[in-house]
Amino acid sequence: MKNLLKKLLAPAALLALTPAVLFFLMRDPQPDFRQASPPFHQFTALNAVSSDHDRAGTWKSVATFRTLSPASEHSFFGQEILVQGNEQLDRIRIGITGNLISRVEIWKQDQLVETKELGFVGKMTWGKTHRMSVDFRDATNAKYAGKSNIYMRCYSGSGFLGDVATISMDLSDYGDLSGAKSIGMFSEGPQQAADVADLSIWKNYQSFD
Repeated sequence: MKNLLKKLLAPAALLALTPAVLFFLMRDPQPDFRQASPPFHQFTALNAVSSDHDRAGTWKSVATFRTLSPASEHSFFGQEILVQGNEQLDRIRIGITGNLISRVEIWKQDQLVETKELGFVGKMTWGKTHRMSVDFRDATNAKYAGKSNIYMRCYSGSGFLGDVATISMDLSDYGDLSGAKSIGMFSEGPQQAADVADLSIWKNYQSFD
């Protein structure tokens, strides 16, 4: 009888452990760079960040922030990437708006070139702490050689059940994006959209997100 119970309980125990094991395996290592309370529109040069990771052409950044309430529907908050050496773009803004939209903006010399928007996939709780993760790869990356992409995920808690917003954009048509880059936070609109607790960067790194 005891052996039968063990056989019946073993699969259930394995299923219960699987999410925890997966979370451990998919967890990011310590960031290569972390800045507490980063000021808006202050940028960190990726070339100045030291890293032991070896996936050239890729990086990840995560901002921990608390949304402010009430937020104006005209507000736009997120991460901004300055790109050098490209003839078609010099700035990318990616984040969330006060009217619950994920947005990517492509800029060149203060002219808006392209915009992409997507509605939220989950509920945003104003005043709660969230994280905004951005993954970037240029055409020099080994896994998707010749393809460039940017992806944003906004979430609360851990795992994928807390997802609030996601958006991605294929940047391959913009050509060579392997030039020097700088990363920072921005907030635009009639009032500040969020308080940022920290910004972390992983260089030459591709996460499981």
